[in-house]
Amino acid sequence: MSLNEKGDIKDAKYVFTTRPSSRKATVSWRDTDTKPGKSYYYLRVFQRDPENPDGDPEIGWVSPFYVTYQ
Repeated sequence: MSLNEKGDIKDAKYVFTTRPSSRKATVSWRDTDTKPGKSYYYLRVFQRDPENPDGDPEIGWVSPFYVTYQ
């Protein structure tokens, strides 16, 4: 399967998206819009099955992690 889209989510909003269209991807993103208080982040990926490219995408995500900025 190829990776169609990768998105970083902060507090329920996409803050970074890339579309590598390859089996592997290495990306980096830094949050430059931090404010005091709590935030959560997680990563979501979408994959397309090459044997059924018109089908629904497969979706994967990681557990959220929480940060408290001061």
